[in-house]
Amino acid sequence: MSEQEFDLYLRLMARLLKLSQEQERAIADELRDHMEERFTELVRAGLTREQAIERALMEFGDAASLAGEFSALASRRRRRFWGLLSLAGTGTAALVTAGLVSLWPAAKPINGPNQVLIAQEKGPDDAKLAPAQVDDLKIRSTARTNLRQALLKEVEIAMPDSTLAEVVNHLKSAANIPILWDVALIEAGVNPEEAQVGIEMKGPLYEVLDRLFDGGIEGQGLDWSDENDILRITTQDAMNERRSVRSYDLTPLVSQGISVRTIAGMLPVETRGPWDYDEPGTSTVNTIGSQLVVRANPRQHREVASLLAGLQMAAKGDADVFFADEPESTLEVMKALRRPLAMEFPDNTLREAGAFVAKELGVAVDFDSAVTEAGVNPDEAKISLTIGAIPAERALSLLLENVEGQALEAVPHHGRILITTVDAANERRTPVVYDVAPFEQAAVVRELIAAITTTTEPWDDIEPGTGTLDQPHPGVLVIRQTARVHTAIRKLIAEQRKALVPLSPEEREKRDQQVETRIYRLAGEKEEDLVRTIRATIDPDRWGDENDPKSPFWIRRILVNSKGVPVRGGFLGGEGSGPSGTAAVGAEPSNPGGIPNGTVPAFSSVQSNTTVLLIRQTRAAHRRIDSLFHTIRSTTAARQARPDGALAPPVFPYGTEIELP
Repeated sequence: MSEQEFDLYLRLMARLLKLSQEQERAIADELRDHMEERFTELVRAGLTREQAIERALMEFGDAASLAGEFSALASRRRRRFWGLLSLAGTGTAALVTAGLVSLWPAAKPINGPNQVLIAQEKGPDDAKLAPAQVDDLKIRSTARTNLRQALLKEVEIAMPDSTLAEVVNHLKSAANIPILWDVALIEAGVNPEEAQVGIEMKGPLYEVLDRLFDGGIEGQGLDWSDENDILRITTQDAMNERRSVRSYDLTPLVSQGISVRTIAGMLPVETRGPWDYDEPGTSTVNTIGSQLVVRANPRQHREVASLLAGLQMAAKGDADVFFADEPESTLEVMKALRRPLAMEFPDNTLREAGAFVAKELGVAVDFDSAVTEAGVNPDEAKISLTIGAIPAERALSLLLENVEGQALEAVPHHGRILITTVDAANERRTPVVYDVAPFEQAAVVRELIAAITTTTEPWDDIEPGTGTLDQPHPGVLVIRQTARVHTAIRKLIAEQRKALVPLSPEEREKRDQQVETRIYRLAGEKEEDLVRTIRATIDPDRWGDENDPKSPFWIRRILVNSKGVPVRGGFLGGEGSGPSGTAAVGAEPSNPGGIPNGTVPAFSSVQSNTTVLLIRQTRAAHRRIDSLFHTIRSTTAARQARPDGALAPPVFPYGTEIELP
C-alpha cells in the first residue's frame, strides 16, 4: 500500500472525526504496520489490489475506532457518528472504502468477475407468489429476480420522524445484514446522523430500502446496492460510476425464439440509463453466443435481470403482464385502486384527504417532494369535494386534478400511493412485459400496437426521451411508460382480448395474402432510393410494371402541401401517369382486428410539406415493409442506435391502411 493511499485514508478519517494534525500523527504509527502487513498478505492470497484494500480497511476498522477513542479532543457526537458508520462486527473503517477505491489514482470503476446469471426469480418461495388479478389480467412482479435471500427477509419499521442513521441501524439489526456508508454521502453534504427521514411499512428488506431512498434525501438523490454481501448506501451519481460486468445466460429465451441480438438492442432502450449508445463511456451490452455480457451499475443490473425474467415467464405464459421495476406490494395497490371509494371533504387539507384514502383502501399514501417543490403544502392546501362511490383511481383523479392551481397525480409506486405532480409522474417510467400471444394467434398484434401508440402518449418517436415499445417476440411486447399509460394499456388489452378469435394456420395464411393499400409517411428518406429498395427486397417477383396502373401491386408517390392536400402524385415510373390518388384524401381507416375506430390515424393527418408513399401489397408484405422502415430509422437515428449492431424487430406500424374508392 503506497504512502499516498495510506495518507488519504488518514485524511478521510480525520475529516470525519475532526482530528488535529497532532492527533492524526498519533494514530498513524498504530495503524501503518498492521495494515501494510495485512494488505500484502491479501495480495499474495490472490486478491486484486482494490479487493485487498477494501478487505484490509474493513478488518482494521476496529483499530481505527480504537484510535479514534484515543483522540480525547474528538467530540462525543462525532465519536457516536463514527460508531454509526461501523459494520456489524467488521469495523468502522469500511465507510471510507468506496471513496478510496474511486479516489486513488490507479483505481477505475469496478469491473468484477463475470457472473453467469439465469433470467429467473431467486429463491424457492417466489414460485408461491400468485399473480395479482387487475383489469381481468394476471399481473406479476419480477423485481426480486436474482436478489439474495437476506434482501427478501421481511422487516417491519415504524419510524415516522427519525434520522437516516437511526433508520438504517434499525434495518441492519432487523435483517442482521452489514451496511456500508459510502464516503460519497459525506462529500455530497449528507450527514446520516442529521438527515431527517420517515418511513412506516412492513415488507421485504429490498422494498423498504427502495421506498426509503425514493425521491432523495435532503435534496440529494441516494440509492443502495448489494455488493459482496454488503449493502452500500451511496449517492445516485456515485452509483452510476460503480459498474461491474455480469453475464446473463439467455438460452431459455433463445429456445423460445427470441434472438440474443434482439435482446441486446432492446435493453438499453427499455431500461434506465445511462448507456453507451447515447452517452459514450457509460454502460455497455455485448453478446457472446447465447450469453449477454453487460457492464452496468447495480441498479441497471437489477432492472436487466428483472426484465429478462419477465420475458422468460411471458414466453411460458405464466401471466399476462410482468412488472420489472415494481414489487408485489405495488400490484396490491393497483388492485386497491379498482375498489369503490366515496369521498366527502367539505374543507379538509390535502394531507387529511390522503390519510382518509389510506385508511379506506388499506394502503400507504405518501407525498412526493415534487408536490412541495411545486408550491403545494399538503398541510395547508384545502380540498372541497363530495362524490359517491366510484373506483378509487377515478376518485383520486378528480381529487387531485386542481390543487391550488397544480395538477397532481396518484401513482402506485413502491407499495404505496405516491401523490406527485403530473410533470414528475411523466418522468417516472417503468418497463413492463406484456404477453400478447392471444393477439398474435388472432393475427392482430399490429393493430394492437397501432391502438396502443395512437390512444396513449407520449412516445419516443414523436417526443424523444419518453415512452418506448419493442416487440422481441411475435407474442410479446416490452413497453417502458408511465403508470398512467400502463393503466390505459392494460385496460385496452383486457377489453380487446374478449373479442379475439384465434385463427387456424390456414386462416392465417389466407389473411396474410389479403391485399391492402397503405400510406407510409417519409421522414427524410429519399423516395426513389426507398422505393427501389422495397421493390428489390420485398417480394421482388410480385411487383408489376411501375407505370401500369392496372398492376395488382404498386407504389405511388404523393407530395402533400402545407394544408395536407396532395398537390401531385403518380407512379414512380412517371409523375402524373395513372390515377392521381386524390380520392384517398380523408379516406376513413379500416377497423381491423376488432380495434376500436379512431385508433388508426386518417390520411388527412399526415404532416404538411412532406412526401408519402401509397403502397398496395399483401398483409404479409406490408409487415416486411414495416420492418424495413423500422430498421432504417432505428439504425440511422443516433438516439436509437442499438449496441452490437442489433436490429430491433418491427415495432410501430409505419403504414396506415386505407380504402380506395
